[in-house]
Amino acid sequence: MAAIEPGKVRNVGIVGHGGVGKTMLVEHILHKTGLTGRLGTVEEGNTVCDYLEEEIERKHSIAMSLAHLEWKDGRIHLIDHPGYMDFLGEMASSAPLIDGMVIVVDASTGVQVGMDNAWKYAERFNVPRAFFVNKLDREHTNFDETVAMLQEAYGRHCVPLVAPIGEGSDLKGVVNIVNGDPANMPANAETLKETLVEAVAETDEALTEKYLETLELSPEDFSAGLQ
Repeated sequence: MAAIEPGKVRNVGIVGHGGVGKTMLVEHILHKTGLTGRLGTVEEGNTVCDYLEEEIERKHSIAMSLAHLEWKDGRIHLIDHPGYMDFLGEMASSAPLIDGMVIVVDASTGVQVGMDNAWKYAERFNVPRAFFVNKLDREHTNFDETVAMLQEAYGRHCVPLVAPIGEGSDLKGVVNIVNGDPANMPANAETLKETLVEAVAETDEALTEKYLETLELSPEDFSAGLQ
């Protein structure tokens, strides 16, 4: 394994309520990046992160586990966290040390206590965070309603970076709202993009002034504000 400069290593917590798909998200990332030859499942007990005998038997995580991948010229450590209240101490111990959180959301449910706990720890320790809306392939799920739920719970700055292509049994993938294929854009793409750009502009006074003057941001300004 090649040596990586410490400044190019990022520790990312995969967090959220129990059963929302955190372990399988990590499993898919590892498989998609070619680090595993076969996609494991929680049901079969052969995922990378749930390897303890008790985890395999219970079919859910009971302790943090680490997976890593090299991306561009850096390395990302993915830290899969258990989501049930019995194991809240795992998140409490890692939150002050990680560089970012991905809060996994089950689109078929509302705000759950594990999600709320993750957000509170991120707020307490000023951890950058993003939501990953999962299980949109299930019936009776709605991406826009899920986004509205998150905005009501955590603020209007919770805005989508990507949108689903189809929903339920018709889900085919996702599209980047800013520069994705126009053929795959949702009907409300322009509204989503405008909301996203406004949210990015509000992160910096200089960006706000630029946006008010032109009602747009350059790709460079957008990228800087997003970070």
